[in-house]
Amino acid sequence: MDGKDNAMNAGAKDTDPGPEPYASMEEFDDHHGFIPVGDTGQPGAACDLQCRLDCLQTSERFHVRRFTRFNQYPNNEDGLPTVMRLMDGSHGRIRDVTDEIGLRHGTVFDLEPMRQAEPDNTHMMAGLLMHYQPDLWDTMAPDWDASSVCLCLFAHDLRAHALLTDVAFKAQPGVLAVELERAGIVLPVPCDSVINWETHGDHLGLFVYDGVAMERSMRRYPQYYNPMATPRPDEVERDIAASVAWLETLRDRLAAAPGTDRAADAAAQGKERPC
Repeated sequence: MDGKDNAMNAGAKDTDPGPEPYASMEEFDDHHGFIPVGDTGQPGAACDLQCRLDCLQTSERFHVRRFTRFNQYPNNEDGLPTVMRLMDGSHGRIRDVTDEIGLRHGTVFDLEPMRQAEPDNTHMMAGLLMHYQPDLWDTMAPDWDASSVCLCLFAHDLRAHALLTDVAFKAQPGVLAVELERAGIVLPVPCDSVINWETHGDHLGLFVYDGVAMERSMRRYPQYYNPMATPRPDEVERDIAASVAWLETLRDRLAAAPGTDRAADAAAQGKERPC
């Protein structure tokens, strides 16, 4: 995933958009791919995502549902129900981080604030990496010592407060809830996001990113996403060098802009120079 993150961070110029970005990459092999989510308010959006998740080769069972409207509950300062707990952790140590994550608290359910702050963001909004093993009844169960979650929710918490629904008019707009039956975890999937999935044996990874930002990155740098392409190392190095140079230019321009500390320092130094 580091390579994809570097590609998404790189560069400032657009290239030929080429084919639709996800068309050849949704499931380019049996172990890794992308699921574009699109408009979650469209009829059939939940069913479409359910079908795509059911095609994954994994021990998990998925149920795509919706969150009950948040305004039915007392809300915190981010507009989310106070009874809703976002969990984060690994190796059996999972804790409530709802009050610690600032801006991302809301973007887990609505990407628009993040898009306004960082249009080309590459942040993982929420995700999980689960490992499964047979239990005493030979049923596949999560091995929490080898699993991790990032800004997910416990299904039993949501059910206890009736925060999950399958009724459209009762649902919070703009987001879907992917429930993992065996893990008891719910992954929030907001409108126009993309799920980067991976499966390896008894491992399952689901990672939610901003689909608009990722599509823009794919159009700029298709060679880094096309599984059939193998960019030469020298091409990659040139792309990185050009991107770094562009970022340094932007940094210097901003630093030298009127009203900044560096601009004031430069002006002061100019006055002190001898004639």
